[in-house]
Amino acid sequence: MVTICMLSLLLSGPKLEDVSPNLPHDVIKSRAAISGLTLAVVGDRNRLYAVSLNAGVWCSTKRQAWKQLPNSPGNVNCIAIDPTRPNHLAIGQRDGFAVEMKANFCGVQESFDSGEHWRLTYDPLTYPGCGSEAISSICFDSAGNLYAGTSVGVAYRAAKSKKFSLSAGDPVLALSSSKHSIWARTLGNLSMSSDGGMHWHTFDIPTQVDSDRVTFSSRGDAFSLAATDEIVIMPCVLTPGVGGNRNSVLAFDVLYGKWLTETLQSGNGTGLGGRRFTKSYPGMLLYGAGQEIHQSSIKPALGSPNPILFDLPVQTSWGGPYGSPPHEIHSDTWDMHLDPQFGSGNFSAWISCDGGVFEAVKELRDPNSDPLRLFNHRWLPYNDGLHTHHVHTITALQMPGDRARLAYPTSDNDAFYYDPQSGWMNESWLGDVNWTLGDVGNPNFALMVRRSAGFAMLTAFHQPAPKGANFAEDAPFSICNDEHYDGPTSLSFIQTLPSESNPNPLLDAVRLVDLPLKAYDGAGRLVVIKGPLGQKGRNPVLIRNTKFAANPDINTSKGSGWLIEIEAPVDTTEFWVSGGHSRPTYFAYAKGNLYRSVRNFWKKLDLNAGGRPFELLAGNQFGPVFVNPFDPKVVYVLAKDGVKVSQDGGDSFSQDSDLTRLITEEGKYPLIAGELTGKSTGVVLASRSNSSATLAQVVFDREHPDTVAACSPFTGVMMRSGQSGWTSLRKYLPRPLPPIVSIAIANESVYCGSEGRGVFRIKSYRQALSQK
Repeated sequence: MVTICMLSLLLSGPKLEDVSPNLPHDVIKSRAAISGLTLAVVGDRNRLYAVSLNAGVWCSTKRQAWKQLPNSPGNVNCIAIDPTRPNHLAIGQRDGFAVEMKANFCGVQESFDSGEHWRLTYDPLTYPGCGSEAISSICFDSAGNLYAGTSVGVAYRAAKSKKFSLSAGDPVLALSSSKHSIWARTLGNLSMSSDGGMHWHTFDIPTQVDSDRVTFSSRGDAFSLAATDEIVIMPCVLTPGVGGNRNSVLAFDVLYGKWLTETLQSGNGTGLGGRRFTKSYPGMLLYGAGQEIHQSSIKPALGSPNPILFDLPVQTSWGGPYGSPPHEIHSDTWDMHLDPQFGSGNFSAWISCDGGVFEAVKELRDPNSDPLRLFNHRWLPYNDGLHTHHVHTITALQMPGDRARLAYPTSDNDAFYYDPQSGWMNESWLGDVNWTLGDVGNPNFALMVRRSAGFAMLTAFHQPAPKGANFAEDAPFSICNDEHYDGPTSLSFIQTLPSESNPNPLLDAVRLVDLPLKAYDGAGRLVVIKGPLGQKGRNPVLIRNTKFAANPDINTSKGSGWLIEIEAPVDTTEFWVSGGHSRPTYFAYAKGNLYRSVRNFWKKLDLNAGGRPFELLAGNQFGPVFVNPFDPKVVYVLAKDGVKVSQDGGDSFSQDSDLTRLITEEGKYPLIAGELTGKSTGVVLASRSNSSATLAQVVFDREHPDTVAACSPFTGVMMRSGQSGWTSLRKYLPRPLPPIVSIAIANESVYCGSEGRGVFRIKSYRQALSQK
C-alpha cells in the first residue's frame, strides 16, 4: 500500500501522518524549533488558526495538535475571523505563477464552516485594468462587514450581502478596524470609513514631521496599520531621527487631527529577519519590531507630544536585553495575536515567528507581576503537528530496513538530521542553513552548509565515525575561504555505485575552485597555502579529496588531501559528476554551454534535439543539468522550450514532452527559474526559497537504475521506471500542494523537501507506479 509518512516516526498506513521532529524545548534551545516560518495567527484558546507561507491554513482545536486544513487555499497572505460568526473565516492570497493570471483563482477566499470548505468570493481581476490578484490585508469590522486591500482600492461587502463593491483608488497596503470605524492606508494616504466602506474621509500621510523626514523603508512598515477611534499608528523610519537604528512610530491623533512621531528604546530587528507591524486591541496597541514586540498598556494622552507609552517588550533570543534576560522565543517575529477575551480572566496570546507559534503560558516570570503585561509571561513553543519548515534540499542515505538517514537545511531553523535508531537531531549554530549533501551509498556522514567559509558542519549522526575521520559533531568549519562558488553544484560527493562493494568510508569530494587556495594562519591572516593548490593557474579547476571527512577544514588542513583533478572550462559556474570512484565522468556548465570530460579533456556538447538547437534555462540550485550519478550516459536538462533527455552522455538529446507537460500542467505554468515561492508584489515580503526552476530536481534510484523521479514547485512529484512513461504522484502528496523543491530516493521511498510544509516521504513508490 502506498503511504505518505511524516518523517519523525515514519509510520506506515494509508494516510498522511502529521508528526514533527520530536525534540524537547530544552534541546532546541529556542534558536531551532520544530516548526518553520508562520506568517499569521488568529482565533482564540478554543480554536486557533495559523497561516503557513506556502501550505495553507492550519488549525488547533482546544490545544490539540495542529492539523493542516486540506481544503484551504494555497498562497495565503493574510487571515481574519468574523467577530459575529466565529466559524466564518476569510483569507487573502498573493499572486500565483500561472501564465494566465486568472488561472490562479486567487483573491479573497472564505469558509463558513471553520475552514473545512472554501470558495473564492472576490477576484480583484474583475475590476477593469487591475493587474494583480494580491490581497495585501483583510479585515472584519465589529458588525461583520468584510474589507480587503487590493492594488486598486478597498473591496468591501456588507455582512448580509453576497456581493463585493470597490472603493477604487491607489493600492491599499493595510487595513485596521476600530470600535466604530474601518481604516485603510496606501503609501501616501490614510482613510477612514464609518458607514461600512461606502464613504471615506482621507488624510495625507506626511513625509515630514517637525525636522524629521518620514519613510516606510523597513520590512513591513508600509503594510502596517493599527487603529483605535482615538489614535492610529504605523511603524516608520525617521531621518535624521534619534539613535540610528531605533524603532519609530508615526501616529495620527484623530481627535486633534495632528500627526506625531515617537522613538522607542529598542533597535530595529528586521535586519535579522521578521517584519515590523502594529496591531490594535481594546485598550491596547502592539508594535512588533522583528525581535521585540512592545505593548502600550497606558491609555494614550491625546494631544500630548508623546501620545503612546510603550511597555518593556516581549523579546526573542536576539532581542534586548532590557534589564532582564530575553524571552525564550525564536527569532524573527511576523505577527502577534491576543485572545478576544484577553484581560477578562484570560491571558492567552500567541506569537508567530520563524520558529512556528509560541504561546504565553499561565506561569509568569515573576508570580507577583501583572498578567496584563505581556512582558511578564513565559512563552513556550506551541508547535505539535505544525509542519512549516522551509526545506531547501533533502539528503537521504541508504540504510538497512525501510528507513533512510536524512539531513535537511532550513533558512529559519538551522539543520535537522535523522537516524532510524536515534530519531531526529539538530544543530543549533549555523542559523540559516542552505544546502546539504551526502553519498546515498555511504550513510556514515551528511554535510550541512550555510556558507562554505566558516559555516559548514559534518554529522556522523552522533554515532562513532569511521577510522580516520577528523571533525567534531556540531562544530563549524570552513570548506573553502573563497565563496565565489557556493551551493550543491559547486561541491559534490561522488556517489558509490552498487558494484563498488568497498567504498572509501570518508567521502570522496570534488569541488569547483579558483586558485590559489587560501587559509587563515595562526595570527588570523588569510594567506596562500603552500604547494600546487597555492599556485595560480588557469581557473577554475576541479579539485578532489578522496578522504574528505579526514580533513574537511581548509584552515586546519591547509589544503592537505586535495589534489587538482582537472582544469574546468573557462567560465564554469556549475558541475556534476557520475560514474563512481574509479573512473568518474564530469559535466560542466559555462555561459550556456555544456561540456563532458573525456579522460583529461573536455568535449563541448551539441545542444540540439531533433535537429533543433536549444538553450539551457539556468538559475536553479540543482540544474539546469541533471546527470544520473550512477550512469553518465543518462542526462536530463531543462531548456527554455522544455525538458530534454540524453541516453548517450549528452552526445544527442530528444524532447521529453511528457515530463514538460507534467511540470507545467499542460502549459498552465511557465518554464522559468529563480525564486519561485515568494511572489511578493503587493504584499509584505516574508521568506524566500533558494533559486529553483519549473523542473526543480531530477534524481535516480541507486538500487533500481531504471527508475527516475522529478519534482516541480508547481505540480509536485513525477516518476518513471523502465520503459513506462511518466506518472504524476500528486494524489499521494499533501493538500494544499506545497512547493516541492528537492527530492531524494532511498529505501524504496521518495523523500520530498518542501518550502513551507516540511519533509515527507512517499513510501513504497514502486507500488504507486504499478497502480497508475
